[in-house]
Amino acid sequence: HGSEIRHVVWVTLQFYQTVFKRLGYQIKLMRHNGRNNGDAAHDVTLADLLLKAPSLPPTVAPDINDTALLQPTGGTTGSLKVAELSHRNLLSNATQVSVWASVRPGQERFLAVLPMFHVYGLTLCTIACVASACEMIMMTRFDAEQVLNLQKRYKPTIYPLVPTMCEGLCDQIEAQETPATWEGARLCISGAAPLPPALAERFQRLTGMPIIEGYGLTEAGPVTHANLIVESRSAAIGLPMSDTQVRVVSLIDSSRDVSVGEAGEMWVSGPQVMSGYYSDPDATRRVITVDDEGVRWLHTGDVVRYDEDGFFHVLDRKKDMINRSGLKVYPGRVEKVLAAHPQVKEVAVVGRADAVHTEMVVAVVVPLATPEHPEKLITELHALCREHLAVYEVPALFEFVKELPRSGLGKVLKKALRTTPLEANEPKEAA
Repeated sequence: HGSEIRHVVWVTLQFYQTVFKRLGYQIKLMRHNGRNNGDAAHDVTLADLLLKAPSLPPTVAPDINDTALLQPTGGTTGSLKVAELSHRNLLSNATQVSVWASVRPGQERFLAVLPMFHVYGLTLCTIACVASACEMIMMTRFDAEQVLNLQKRYKPTIYPLVPTMCEGLCDQIEAQETPATWEGARLCISGAAPLPPALAERFQRLTGMPIIEGYGLTEAGPVTHANLIVESRSAAIGLPMSDTQVRVVSLIDSSRDVSVGEAGEMWVSGPQVMSGYYSDPDATRRVITVDDEGVRWLHTGDVVRYDEDGFFHVLDRKKDMINRSGLKVYPGRVEKVLAAHPQVKEVAVVGRADAVHTEMVVAVVVPLATPEHPEKLITELHALCREHLAVYEVPALFEFVKELPRSGLGKVLKKALRTTPLEANEPKEAA
């Protein structure tokens, strides 16, 4: 892989904005005009390239295994890497998702609000949409009120969203005097972060359309699992995509597959799995194993279990598991218990270094309203945990914050919670 870049084609949103936004965008470009692409690189905007391009572009016949995309990712271990995805990876995954969602070629209208620099938005809102000759209703950023206006005007049929967007839409619908009819809306696909069962029920009740939760990771282009439209199981990521194989291996001995209901790390194999990490063979070898039959298995880093019907349930990220005096604590299990309290809006559970117990369990809580008596609420949360969890799983520390840190796609950034409190509030210890 050479590092010399000969041509740089970049896209600007300037021509798609209102007058005031266009002016602000121009100022932003001027402030960040320090790109250094090398003296030899030819720098051109996509708009200029299209204006000067011939009516019949040159014939190009790439190999389906050629690299199509270099996609930055936190990787299965959390450190920044670049996943190398081929044409086969991207087209296969777009086809898998389209078949799963029963996409009708030429008839669907996709709401394209997800950022297309993220592989979820790229696959669901761009490649799958274009490959099926469907209409794309584009938004530069999510705004719940604007989505409802677009719904009335263009009537999207498929809504690829993330849970925070679903929640924002629910709030906006309930705030309206005249509820929207959601005519034509056929399906909502939720990904990038866990979908709380209560939110799924609320969204379906307010919009009238089914919402299915899927699962994926950048290294798999990204979708590997999804629930069935006719049978969406609460708190499950569903079944594997077509042509996708799955193993759940022991956390202690990776040569052994676990049985039904037992926790283990999920490995996946399929046409959507990346070639590897760009220019990082060591990192690639750590996450991709080739078995005796030549099958390439991607280590997802997620701890899962599967039930008797083959539906998969994510218990936690392997790297998020908390080690308390040698005992493993699954944050997702603790979060599920705490989320059941009526005064808890959101919660994230992390481990922080502890001299005595290796790690202490810390619960970072977003309350529905600022508690007048925080100590009382902490006592209630602690009692709730003692009732439903083992002693070693009960948080030793509770912190109240206004909101949890999130990525652009709504994932909770737990790394930011493992060091210091986010707010000026003094952390409260459990009684």
